[in-house]
Amino acid sequence: MEITYTWNILNLNREITDGYVFSVSWMLSASAGDYTRSIAGSTELERGEEMIPYENLTKNLVIQWIENNIGEHRINSLKSKLSSEIEEFYAPKTESGLPW
Repeated sequence: MEITYTWNILNLNREITDGYVFSVSWMLSASAGDYTRSIAGSTELERGEEMIPYENLTKNLVIQWIENNIGEHRINSLKSKLSSEIEEFYAPKTESGLPW
């Protein structure tokens, strides 16, 4: 089963005076077939030396900031949690009910 992961940016919090984005609200989704699971989070950003004007920001740039900030280990952990939920959906290991 192939799982596809997708980042979505939900919101950017910024300072009005200079456009500095100090936090990003995001969602990481995993899809396989018609089933999708998601995890939402927020990442605080440190002020960099070079400022990119707010109106010039792109989704891909902000995703890169998130990935750099939370790190490969955390990303792999999030993806592992999502893939486990999808695998459980398609091949459940437990069930509930009554035998009568």
